[in-house]
Amino acid sequence: RVEARGSSGGGYMPYHVKEWSARRDAIDSWKAKVSYRYGQQFAHWRAAEGKQVNCDGAAGSVHCTVSARPQRGWGGWGGGWGGWGGSASR
Repeated sequence: RVEARGSSGGGYMPYHVKEWSARRDAIDSWKAKVSYRYGQQFAHWRAAEGKQVNCDGAAGSVHCTVSARPQRGWGGWGGGWGGWGGSASR
């Protein structure tokens, strides 16, 4: 299982925009960490198993933590935004 964090804050963006940005940042961090540890072929969020996404807002910022078990991705496709899966909370 690999865990990564992301955040979005400041400005006058609505909460849902900050949350989307923090999730994207966390998933991008997860993909980078997995690629470094196991190789690019495993850095596909869509293919990962046991996904968990948890986000919290505090002091005008949103922080998200994602975790999942890397799996070999689909040839040239994957790592996109669909299928966040897991449990998401605010």
